[in-house]
Order: sequence, then C-alpha cells, then structure tokens
Amino acid sequence: MKKRSLKIFIPVLISIALFVLASKKTRSCGPELAPDDYYTIFDKSIFKLPDLQPFFLSENTFADQKDGSEESETDNLKQWLKFLNGVPSLDHIEDVIYKTDQDELKKIRQYLISGDISLLPSKLKDNSFIKYLESIKSKGVMDYLIYAKQCEPEVTSGNYWEEKKKDTVLMHNLIKTGIMKYHSTKSRFIKDRYAYQAVRLAHYSGQYKIAIDLYNRFFKEKKDLSLIQYWSLAHKAGAQHSLGKLAEANLTFAHIFDKCRSRKDNACLV
Repeated sequence: MKKRSLKIFIPVLISIALFVLASKKTRSCGPELAPDDYYTIFDKSIFKLPDLQPFFLSENTFADQKDGSEESETDNLKQWLKFLNGVPSLDHIEDVIYKTDQDELKKIRQYLISGDISLLPSKLKDNSFIKYLESIKSKGVMDYLIYAKQCEPEVTSGNYWEEKKKDTVLMHNLIKTGIMKYHSTKSRFIKDRYAYQAVRLAHYSGQYKIAIDLYNRFFKEKKDLSLIQYWSLAHKAGAQHSLGKLAEANLTFAHIFDKCRSRKDNACLV
C-alpha cells in the first residue's frame, strides 16, 4: 500500500514543481524575439529609408527602437550654444546642464553672486559656460537650471520595472513656480523653457486639460516652431491622447514626427 501511495505521490509532486516553475517563468523577462516571431509593416530590404525605422514593427516592440535621449540632449545643447552666442564649448555646457546635481548648481549660483571661487566644484573652475555667465552678470540662467533640476525627478524614471510614485502636491507647486517664473523672466529662450517644464509636469501629473491649456497659453502656433516648442507640443499631444481626443492627438504627433527629429520615435509610440 505504501509503495502504491509513493508511486502516486511522486508524479503529483513533480507536476506541482513543474507548475510552479512554469508560473515563475511566465512572470519573468522573456528572451529577444526570434526572426520568425515578428511581422513588419515595412520591409527593411525594400524601403531603404532610415526615417521609416520606427515603423518596422515587431509584435511587442519597435524594431531597433531607441529612446531618443542622446539625440535630444545634443539638439538641446546646440540650442543653448546658440543662445549663449557660441561662446562656451558644448562639452562645458553639457557638464553644467546634464552632469551637475542640484547642490552643485546652487553653488555655481552663489559663486556668480559672490565671486568666491572656492564655492565651485574643482571640475567646474575652468568651465567656459560659467565664465560666460559671469562675464554677462547673469544669474537668471542658473535660476532656471536649478528649477529644471527640481522638476527632473518628478518627470523621469530611473527604473523602468517599477512604477514611479508621483508627488502630485510637489508637481502642482512646481507648475505654479514655473508659471510665476515665466512671467517674471525677460529672455524668450528661458521663458519657453519654464513653459515647457510646466506643460510637462501637468502632463505627467495627469492634469491633461491643464497641460493643453498651458501649451495654448504660452506658445503661439507658427510655421517654424522652436525645438522646445516641439517638445512641449509632444506633451500636449500626449494629453490629448489621454483625454480620448485621438484624432487631434494623431494629427499633432504626425506633425511632430515630420518636423522634430529628436521626438520622432516618441511620436510613434502612442
């Protein structure tokens, strides 16, 4: 009797173990899709057009999809260089905008006010961007960069596997600050960036109508939009989509895809 029970128990135990393992596997990351696992709308071998790359679809992802962040940063740095009359080097602009934290930015601002070189981190003491701001006696640029760095954690995600918990109260206050700074700033270049941050914050905090209203309030439609206006327009389109205004959103995204290279891939993802 014991042998018979054992013969029944062992297969049952193995079945349970296999079921558990299979269940765990289904919740984990899968391998890359094999060539036979995907379909395409456009055949790469026929359409030799790089701009159509986002349309080479797989079942789950876009073919060779990139997040566009590197191209966005490069385009943004070039806009900053133009705004700064071509004086600082691109590398030094990048060091300040993308490679400093909020505390370091505050120290730069204090240095521009006091002239105390000891406030600057050693890596920034010969930075041509900071020297240029010092020469034109500008603190407004640093005020914006500090504000943008405050917004950054609320609109970016360092871990794509976990949903970021949003501080909606903080985001609301940052939107109010951005609007106030927009109205108190004279430079069109900096004003547009405050507007962009406010529109982006409204979009990511789920305030879709406010995001659209802010875009319409701060940006005037014209034939050739600036880079930052296209970026803001992408958030307006995202807000339109979230509100179910699909036809309007698709038309806006199509315009962005056609005109703004650094937002082409994002315009295809909705």
